[in-house]
Amino acid sequence: MRTHFALVALAAGAMSFGQIMNVTAIALEKKVSIQSGGSVYDNRVSPYFTSGVRPPRALDDAVLTAGSTNFTCIEFGMNLSAADAALSVSVGFFETVNYGAAVGTLNTGFLGAFLVSFSPIGAGGSYTSGLIDFTGVIPGGITVADGNLGVDLIFFNAAGALSTTTTVLFAGGGPTVGSSVDAYARDVNGNGQYDPGEARFFNGPPNLANFYMRLTPEPSTYAAMATGLFGILGLRRRRK
Repeated sequence: MRTHFALVALAAGAMSFGQIMNVTAIALEKKVSIQSGGSVYDNRVSPYFTSGVRPPRALDDAVLTAGSTNFTCIEFGMNLSAADAALSVSVGFFETVNYGAAVGTLNTGFLGAFLVSFSPIGAGGSYTSGLIDFTGVIPGGITVADGNLGVDLIFFNAAGALSTTTTVLFAGGGPTVGSSVDAYARDVNGNGQYDPGEARFFNGPPNLANFYMRLTPEPSTYAAMATGLFGILGLRRRRK
């Protein structure tokens, strides 16, 4: 039995609230276990934590494992401080992330994006999206020539505004497949982009600034079924 996700493809700069309100939501289910076979990037090892400022929009870099340039599925984590009647997440992909950029934005080379919704989420806590196959809205998946990638997560509430309860979840153990710089970016000034100076980190191990995230070229039968809630003990909030 495959879970059917409500996905909407987004063009660059087209992440309007009107589009988000048209998405049909799915319910989260309890996640039984984590499988890792076939990943081209995998960062899901504890400690799990959030930023103390709980940004509703954040950006992370990922370097796919050697020789891998394509993926069609993503799993990401999130943390809710309270119940949310409906939650929509925009997932965007970029060719380049430069945390030290002096001008322009930290992410360049838009590759594609989609929107997925979950409803209802009956309690606060830490959740995983489960493995989402997005080829229905981005045919062929995402291909990056050199294996370098930027992933942008934006959390919206039921009214289509930026969420005040939901933020990205970090897994500070470090990637077990692929690699990532110990940094991420958040939209500090709320202008809808990542400007120079908006990069952040968590002062190194054991809390590396990398999203809880997995990328795979295709879902396994089990992973395609599994979405939802997973219990995370020892969740930490960091100030950065």
